[in-house]
Amino acid sequence: MRTILVFVGLVVTLSAQAPRPAFEVASVKKLAERLPATQTATPGPTAAFYWANVTVASVIQFAYNILDFELVGGPDWMRRDLFEINARSAVETTFDEKRLMLQSLLEDRFKLVIRREKQEMRFSELTLARSDGRLGPNFTACPDPNAPEPPVRPPRGAQVWVVGCGTIADLAQMAARNFRIPVVDKTGLTGMRHIEIAFIDPRFAASAGVGAQAPLIDPNLTDIGTAMREQLGLKLEPGIGPVDVLVVESVQQPTPD
Repeated sequence: MRTILVFVGLVVTLSAQAPRPAFEVASVKKLAERLPATQTATPGPTAAFYWANVTVASVIQFAYNILDFELVGGPDWMRRDLFEINARSAVETTFDEKRLMLQSLLEDRFKLVIRREKQEMRFSELTLARSDGRLGPNFTACPDPNAPEPPVRPPRGAQVWVVGCGTIADLAQMAARNFRIPVVDKTGLTGMRHIEIAFIDPRFAASAGVGAQAPLIDPNLTDIGTAMREQLGLKLEPGIGPVDVLVVESVQQPTPD
């Protein structure tokens, strides 16, 4: 494995890692226009993978389990041109194994070369809101996996985040995806929990209590910051500093099938 160390930040060339699993057969087609089909792989073990109307940037984000703002560089077409990917493995594979197979496909068909590094940017820190460390009431034990899931009935005008038997890191990633900014977990909390939070949907927030929109919003709902403190016992603090990103060194249009 080839590793490059730079003292202003750690840079690891990823394209020289040990061999990873690959699809047995794969078709990659550039689309002249959007297709009606938009399915992708399901979480269960399957041998097939199909994804239409997808950009290379989206495939990279999925393959490496990152968000869009964590991907840096690359040509304009990488985020503009649409492709269809139709692939199959020799045996059934898990969702995470398909991510590795997509990494192989990106290197083989798109000649993708990437590296990880840290770049200075804005982020949010997820921390405990109370000095005594007490959590809010919406942290509960993981439900019995054999019991049916109760239906989620959000209040009027609410946006609801649910982490079903997950970690605080899962909550941080959910917040990062919604706020489109890196969220770093500084809570120190471990273990698996059921986490649920409800707050005013931003689409209604500007018109809350105004005219015809007022009846659409439950009067008990609060903004996201207040909801995090009261329901979870957590808060988000702004910061600026080094954040892990994935940098595209080079990428090419796919080799024809």
